[in-house]
Amino acid sequence: ELSSLVAFDGDKIGLMWSNQTSAGRGFWFAVHRDGAADTTWDASVRARSGAESADDHINLKTDSSGRVYAAVKDSFDGSSEAETELLVRDPVTGVWTNHLIGTVGECPNRPIVLVDEARGVLHVLQTGPTPPSFTCTTSGGTIYEKTSPIGSISFPSGHGTAVIQDSDSVVHDVSSTKQVISGATGLLVAATNPSTKFYWHAFA
Repeated sequence: ELSSLVAFDGDKIGLMWSNQTSAGRGFWFAVHRDGAADTTWDASVRARSGAESADDHINLKTDSSGRVYAAVKDSFDGSSEAETELLVRDPVTGVWTNHLIGTVGECPNRPIVLVDEARGVLHVLQTGPTPPSFTCTTSGGTIYEKTSPIGSISFPSGHGTAVIQDSDSVVHDVSSTKQVISGATGLLVAATNPSTKFYWHAFA
């Protein structure tokens, strides 16, 4: 399945991957420490487990404390169940917690997370259905933003605030920096329209 890498805590590399097989279903994470042999990694930990808890969308970020954030997509089916979540790794214990971003009924897709430490805010951007029909599709739509305090993670219900929208409703695959952001850097995101072959961007 899909995998993603992040450098964190000054001397570590983290690797997250998804597993959609019944025996090891979920998102897994392993840590390699600087100075260790190339083939030496800490034991793999399941960051999110459950019968339908994994899909192939992962976006990793970190902050100055060594906390790791993973915006992921699940494979649950119930309308009120999680479709996108933020997984967060405690820098001291290594324990992961999961926080709802969007439900199956809201039809989100391809989430990314951005960390604004200076203002204590997490930004999640993802594809969602375009108004007014809000037809659920995985082919693209509108790019929406949701935010949460870092110290008490909770994202609002609904699609969020539309930040990139094209007239043919197929904007997709939002992307941004791997670094932390701040008021000085601003927040820049880019997305693609696979139909017209144009890039779109938004800056705040």
